[in-house]
Amino acid sequence: MASLSKRMKSYEKTINYILPPNLPIIIRIDGRSFHTFTEDLDKPFDFNFISMMNAIGIALCNEITGCRFAYLQSDEISLLVYKESIEESWFKNKFYKISSISASLASATAMKWKYENNFKKDSIVSFDSRAYVIPYDDVINYFIWRQNDWERNSLNMLARKYFSQKELIGKKKSELHELIHKAGDNWAKLPIYIKRGRTIIKTEISKYVENPYYKGEVIRNKWIIDEKIPIFTENRGYILSELSKIESKETE
Repeated sequence: MASLSKRMKSYEKTINYILPPNLPIIIRIDGRSFHTFTEDLDKPFDFNFISMMNAIGIALCNEITGCRFAYLQSDEISLLVYKESIEESWFKNKFYKISSISASLASATAMKWKYENNFKKDSIVSFDSRAYVIPYDDVINYFIWRQNDWERNSLNMLARKYFSQKELIGKKKSELHELIHKAGDNWAKLPIYIKRGRTIIKTEISKYVENPYYKGEVIRNKWIIDEKIPIFTENRGYILSELSKIESKETE
């Protein structure tokens, strides 16, 4: 008969699923029950909420080994992750570790940001997370899918500012635009990051350092928010540049 310790550990192994190596991974973070959290926020778009989500995205990009790119919309963050060696990958591609820790990191960052910025301090924020591998050929299509989803949602959110949900049921995009125009507004004139979402990309910055060993400019990598992203269907190269780093098996 197996020892008590071995028997208990055998139960744990039933959830020890490892994501396949050498493939891009998508991690998607979603707000849990955010309809309650957001019900008293500014409508249709709350800029404190957007700033909070930006902070969460930056924290995730900084923490997740092999993170290459992130796309943000509403209460959702999609991260593209790749590391050639599974031994160097985030938690060695263990699914339950990736999903649980990415969700808890997002939740903890949100709570910290809310407290520091006096934003809905008495509310609890939590996120769920999913992670899965995706073929190289579908990476761009994944982000096109999420951007298309946000375009429709942002249009609906602006329309809801002027019309009830009942009035909007079954309306096509062209009809929503027409209704918004009649109300004296124009979705097309919204900031780009409201219409298309925003991304987090890594860029090189020059920084002056001074210590006992060196004095001068150094180059550092930094994650930044890009609020002027293209329409992905019209500029696939924007994401392709990140994917090409994966296909060439670039290591950090």
